[in-house]
Formats: sequence, structure tokens, C-alpha cells
Amino acid sequence: MQTCIKGVISRFLDKGFEGLQSVDLAVAITFIGFEEQFSRLTNISWRNQFEIRALEKINQAKFGVGWLSQQGGASNGELFKWVLKGEVTVLREVLKKDKALLQQVDSSKNNALHLACSHGLTAVAEFLLVQGIPMESRNKQMMTCLHMACRTGQMKTVESLLKRKADPQGIDSMHRLPLHHACLSGCPSLLLHLLHLFPSHLQRTDRLGRTPLHYAMLNATPKATDVIQVLLSLMQDLNISDSNGRSPLHMAVSLGLLRPVHFILKHCLRKLQSSFNDQDIHGNTILQNS
Repeated sequence: MQTCIKGVISRFLDKGFEGLQSVDLAVAITFIGFEEQFSRLTNISWRNQFEIRALEKINQAKFGVGWLSQQGGASNGELFKWVLKGEVTVLREVLKKDKALLQQVDSSKNNALHLACSHGLTAVAEFLLVQGIPMESRNKQMMTCLHMACRTGQMKTVESLLKRKADPQGIDSMHRLPLHHACLSGCPSLLLHLLHLFPSHLQRTDRLGRTPLHYAMLNATPKATDVIQVLLSLMQDLNISDSNGRSPLHMAVSLGLLRPVHFILKHCLRKLQSSFNDQDIHGNTILQNS
């Protein structure tokens, strides 16, 4: 929490109020202690100067932060139980008795829609949207239901959410797009689907300067190689460094993730070998010029 607050204040000092994004304003509005730290570091009263403007911008962007103020716990009773069972018929009857159950969140501020999407329960998610849970509601990490579905590789759920106008540009507290989360899922078909729709997201970085390839390298499971292969075939520059100066390969080596390290080294070697036959304007190859 403290890192998020300091990050928002730092961006305010650098870019001013207009430079703050919706996720920054959500932190300012909902996180306890923000106003006090803001005043101490800037000598400006957030409440007097910016609070109303922040609320207006949040509302205009339809950025769902209401869930962050709800009380949550590890157990959420009947609603969450039937969501996980995928029982739409039972859910309908439960909500007829008490529609206020839709406001329930767990300890991470996930609501029933977050839960359904993370488990690929598409029919349940569609039902909950009809019942009134906002598409852009956020959990403690500022993740939407689309982020959740992408993170667990739920292709059908992602397709359904996008058809219902879920925001593919939405970022979480780390400025990660749904695509960044999809790279952690080990689902190449989902990755290709998102990149077909939103090709510009391939080079987008998070708050730490990490690209989608950085995230793919963090997945040490066998499925990760398929995702890495897709990204390697599309990315022109594999040496983009994050804020710590680490390329995707550097990061994987430092974390001891041998599988993705071996895979990217093989890819680089194949590209190097293929260049041996490249000819200059005089028709000479690299070896002939050596």
C-alpha cells in the first residue's frame, strides 16, 4: 500500500494532477493514509484542491473503485459458494432473496465477478454482469475481471468480456495490461487473440518497464515456451531493459529460470546462424568477409 501511495505522489510531483491516470486517482480516493502523506510531501491539501476533480474523472472514466471500500473476509458464504459451483439457476434464486450479496468481496477485494472470470465460469460471469456488477470493478491490486480471466488463461471468458466492451487498455496498480497477465497464463491462443486485436500492446511496459516478454519469462512451466515462442516471433527488440536494467533474458537468468533461458538462447542462436548466409552488396557472406 505504501509503495502505491508514494508512486502516485511521485507521479503528481513529476506530471501534475492532469498526469495522473485513473488507477492513480483510485489509490488517492480509497487508500487510508494517502491524504496525510500527500500533504506532508507536497504541502498541498489533496481534499481541498483535488478530491472533487479526482472523483469527477473517476466517474467519467467509469472506473469501478466502490468495491475497495467494502468489508471483505476469507469466507463469503452462500454467493461465492454457488459462483464456484457454476450454478446459475441457484444463484438466481439466492439473489432474489438478497441482492445485497452482490456487494460481497473477499480479503483481496475480489467480488463474485472476479471469482467467476478467474475460474473461466463464463455463463456465471455473464449472469453477474446482467445482475449489475460493474464490468470495471477493481480488486485490491486494481485488477478488473478481464485481468483475472487473462491471468488464468480463460479464453472463452475473455472473448465474452471483450464482446461486452471490457476495457483492454485498463491497467492495474502495476500498470499491467490484460496482455501482461495473459503472458503469465501459458496460453498461446489467448496471447495471439489479444495481439490480433491489439497489436500495439506488444511493446507496452508496466510500471517497472517490463514488457510482455519479461512476464512470459517469469513462467517456469512447460507451457511457457509456447507463449515465449509467440512473442519471440513478433518482437523486433529482445533487449528492452526494465527499470532495473534487465532484459527478459537477464531477468530469467538472475531468477534461475532455466527453461525459458534455454529457449531464448536457442532462438538467438538460430537467428545468428541464419545471418551467416546474408550477403553484402558485393555478394560476400559474413564468413567470406572474415
